[in-house]
Amino acid sequence: MTDGSSANNTLDRINAQYVSHFTSLPTASNDPGGSNFSILQVHVGDSGIVINGTGNTLQNSTISFSAGDGVALEGNNNSVVNNLIYDVDYIGDYASGIVVDGNGNTVQHNSIYNTGRQAIYFNKGVINEDAGYNDLHNAMMLTRDGGEIYACCEQAASGTNIHHNWIHDTKSLIDGAGDSGSLAGFYVDNGSSGFEVEQNVLWNNQYANVLINGVSVNGPNTNTIQNNTIPDASSDAYILIMNVHDCTATRVADNRIFTGIYTKNNATECAVSNNGRAAPGATDMLSSPEVGCNFSGCSSAGPPADLDGSISPCPAGSSSLEQ
Repeated sequence: MTDGSSANNTLDRINAQYVSHFTSLPTASNDPGGSNFSILQVHVGDSGIVINGTGNTLQNSTISFSAGDGVALEGNNNSVVNNLIYDVDYIGDYASGIVVDGNGNTVQHNSIYNTGRQAIYFNKGVINEDAGYNDLHNAMMLTRDGGEIYACCEQAASGTNIHHNWIHDTKSLIDGAGDSGSLAGFYVDNGSSGFEVEQNVLWNNQYANVLINGVSVNGPNTNTIQNNTIPDASSDAYILIMNVHDCTATRVADNRIFTGIYTKNNATECAVSNNGRAAPGATDMLSSPEVGCNFSGCSSAGPPADLDGSISPCPAGSSSLEQ
């Protein structure tokens, strides 16, 4: 653990198990305002391996078995690179594989799987983050309404780039019959904005591979979703943009997708262009770049091989239409 005054330290080749343990959360009666959001935030910033301060690095390490976070990235201009993180957030709140709660941080070449909620969570107020070349799967195992990468709420994450990741196989064990709009791959919620999402491959994520939910926030939505590949022909494999007050600055373009781009309940039209089977998609990913960490235990099944258009046709009625 580093604190707010720590600078330029390197934590290398750590094998940390059972890093944080707790068994209960506050009751709803202790939650101000009656919402359960503060309950969900318990130990989000103070569990797991805590990286605070400036210019610190956690690398080449394995973090496993935590009721809370795998890593809490609290400071600025820190790096979490080439780590294996798994079996974390078994309390099932907003603790995650990596919680990002600072500015200018780098999260690259990590393999994160088997998390109670998110693999990576961008907490409110982050800017200029770099999350790339990560292999993220089997998130959301104990919860609903989230994603492998999740951002909330009303944050303007200017300069934050989500790129060259494998984002796949959300796997909730909680029965959510009739609960749509959850278990996404990349999910920007409650009016958050300023994310650039490009050159990612997403597949087998339930209820949207990409979901942007504006709710009732009045500000413009400036998220960019471009040049991603979704080699997934299931009926829930779509990109969904919904409830956005000002969608004119939202850009969804050049994504190779075999189902649909849906816009729903937006006050203005979103900029959606050149998405579909013939779109270029994540061209950088066709050369098999190294994704995830590079030591024993890091690998997972890669994306479906049929990225050349030979994937089975999408179901009738699921092409790029507004609904």
